[in-house]
Amino acid sequence: MKDMELFLKNLTPSCSDGANVDTEIPEEVRHLLDELYELDELSAEDWREIYIALLKRLPNLHDRWQVLAVIYRVIELRSNFITANAIVAKLLKNFNLLFEKLPGKPAYFVPSSAGRWLFESLINPLDKAEVQAEAERYITATQQLSLVHFLAHRGVRA
Repeated sequence: MKDMELFLKNLTPSCSDGANVDTEIPEEVRHLLDELYELDELSAEDWREIYIALLKRLPNLHDRWQVLAVIYRVIELRSNFITANAIVAKLLKNFNLLFEKLPGKPAYFVPSSAGRWLFESLINPLDKAEVQAEAERYITATQQLSLVHFLAHRGVRA
């Protein structure tokens, strides 16, 4: 039941309540953002496409390796395998900060508030509002799908 309470608490994005987002972001994620800027291999438009491609596939990604594989493939298409390896290695190192696993089986992963902040910081500020709205739609759909599976397999009946 504790998983369910935590899940319901996380249904609403923690960064959209008007709180200062910058104070909630872990230092490791800030350093990761700096490292990704230093690579300078991908443009803001590339990062937007990477993030949107990831968001669209969230309901089908049930393992952390699947999440990273989607990111790898999109980066490799936009740059090269060396850049993809470097970026995915950095994301893997901070995976638990950037993504949260929703309860239930199959597992679902969605970007955490720090993960959303990171990806949105890498895209063009002019596209930010559009991407945030799209991200909320995909994340909410994945959370609802996870909730349905969670309730159906936990023996909770109406």
